[in-house]
Amino acid sequence: MINPLKSSVLGLCLFASFGGMAADSPYANTRVDLADTQIVQEFPKNNFLESLLSAEDGSVYVSSAFTGVIYTLVDGKYSVLTDYEGKLQGITFMSSSKIMATGTTPDGQQMVAEIDITTGKLQVIAIFPDGKKLNGLMKFSDNEYLIADSVKGVIWLLNVSSGNISLWADDDLLKGSEAIPLGANGIKRFKDDIYVTNTGKMLLVKIPVIAGKNAGNVEIIKDRVFLDDFTLDNQGNVYGATHVFHSVIKITNTGDVSIIAQRDQGVAGSTAVVWKSDDKDTLLVSSHGDMKNKNKSEVEPGRIVQIHLSR
Repeated sequence: MINPLKSSVLGLCLFASFGGMAADSPYANTRVDLADTQIVQEFPKNNFLESLLSAEDGSVYVSSAFTGVIYTLVDGKYSVLTDYEGKLQGITFMSSSKIMATGTTPDGQQMVAEIDITTGKLQVIAIFPDGKKLNGLMKFSDNEYLIADSVKGVIWLLNVSSGNISLWADDDLLKGSEAIPLGANGIKRFKDDIYVTNTGKMLLVKIPVIAGKNAGNVEIIKDRVFLDDFTLDNQGNVYGATHVFHSVIKITNTGDVSIIAQRDQGVAGSTAVVWKSDDKDTLLVSSHGDMKNKNKSEVEPGRIVQIHLSR
């Protein structure tokens, strides 16, 4: 079992290990091709907005890492959907009425919960006794979800009907580095491949889905790209949040990289990128405002920012 005290500081320690990286940015010579942006919502400073969802009715959901809070944003106003005693991390839709979240129980166990969107009621549905830090997650089939474990450096498969937890993918390309022990992070599907960011090793990798369910060999798509969460378009272009490098990048399906949003557009400490549900040419980005900057005067509010790709 994970020690609760260690669990409570693990995320902060991993975040702190990113500290000196900005001086050695992998994006120092990257082409800048800025899109139009708009700040949709600001949150109080020192609020680590972590994972983001955009619903068909126009509402937006965002988790606050290191806490158990999920916010709902509707018509320019945000409110607390749920405030769990433990901690919540990644979120995804289970259905139009439920959200699934990864996180940590109050006593330090890695878990997955479901949250009722109408009432905010949270129910823990699975405990991962061998989990280290559950992070990004995605729906894999009607009853199955793939979950990235950033510290263990694996992908778990959870069947919510049976409660069965199994190891879906385990490879060195999913493990973190010695300097940053945070490996598999964001996870998305594109056609017959599962795309995963490895933050510590600065990799974007893919895992072919074999026979409709099994994991194939992990392959590197792009190296020297420091990414947190991301999304893809229908052409296989990737849009990723660069976290401590305070930007959003585009990686084309041919491997070209460009910066499409920067710090002065509101994405300081960018963490997640999703498509706006009612506008398939607009991205939504969450950010934490560079909250661990030693120069407190440079810390900004956490934000949700729109990126308009065609403007």
